[in-house]
Amino acid sequence: MRHIKATAIAHPNIAFIKYWGKRNEELKLPTVSSLSMTLDNFYTKTTVEFNDSFTEDSFVLNGKPITGGIELLRVTKHLDLIRTRADKNIKTKTDKKLFAKVASENNFPTASGIASSSSGFTALTLAACKSIGLDETDLNLKSDSNLKPDLNPKPDSNLKHDLNLKHISIVARQGSGSACRSTYGGFVEWKKGEADDGKDSYAEQLFDEKYWPELKMIVLILDQKEKKIKSTQGMRISVETSPFYNDWAKTSIIDLQDVKAALNQKDFTKIGNIMERNCLKMHSVMISSNPSLIYWRPETLTLMENIKSLRETGTECYFTIDAGANVMVLCLDKDVDKILNILEQVPFIHDFIICSAGKGVELSEEHLF
Repeated sequence: MRHIKATAIAHPNIAFIKYWGKRNEELKLPTVSSLSMTLDNFYTKTTVEFNDSFTEDSFVLNGKPITGGIELLRVTKHLDLIRTRADKNIKTKTDKKLFAKVASENNFPTASGIASSSSGFTALTLAACKSIGLDETDLNLKSDSNLKPDLNPKPDSNLKHDLNLKHISIVARQGSGSACRSTYGGFVEWKKGEADDGKDSYAEQLFDEKYWPELKMIVLILDQKEKKIKSTQGMRISVETSPFYNDWAKTSIIDLQDVKAALNQKDFTKIGNIMERNCLKMHSVMISSNPSLIYWRPETLTLMENIKSLRETGTECYFTIDAGANVMVLCLDKDVDKILNILEQVPFIHDFIICSAGKGVELSEEHLF
């Protein structure tokens, strides 16, 4: 009987240069390249067990069995993708399909604009690939001899995975686009690629998590509810209907080049300005879509003004917002206390979490079941 269990931990990422919209829906190939920071204090932990005694795939999220709907469908579809790359579906002696049990936990709100799908599908990809016994050859991708098999080993564990992280990012991308960036720690670019089959659309680590320890991201939790229109549907609406979409895509190319140069120089002011402007342009695309996609709440706008006021009075910080109401504040470590002294007085902030650049996906010996 086959029953191999594997667990992976991945961290979500927040983009300085945003991803919004695809040139290929099925392969999740983006219209533009993007750049993000992996966050250390949020994580998704996922355990996968393929077992020839299972009669169907099962999925438990945050302790709750998911018995139907889009969440289960996305997980089973991603497992199918991995099964097709694993020794001709790794069938048992009775030629039956090998099913899996999946359990996943987030230590942050799901589908609330903190990129839970990025960490979720990255953790699912590594855990499932390891559980089913995949290696680099099984992924059906060309090997890149310039990439080391594991660029982010867990320092306090003997666990290693021999799967090329570039390849993991390509597979994770097909579950959720932003998941490819969570493959790596630190500061990561997702290359949009040009190939129709998506083999040149993958994540690349620009700098690891130790590169800039003074840089912080404060995540302000305003709303823990799931958004009504999830990102996949919202992106499709924007690509098809926003009159500003093409112009946004063109300017994002310049924003990416500029923020990479600023990151290389550790130019905080330049990074913050570009990040904030890129965020506002993306939300302009959302708002101008039909139907209009307004993920902000009135409190979101209030916080945007608060952050601008802090900046005007000498405390340098910048905001960015994904597809949700929650606000992320980019700042330097020396200003964290000043910012929190102001924001702690805001009554509608449910919680705030201070993050540094986090690590890439890694294996864990502590399983969820």
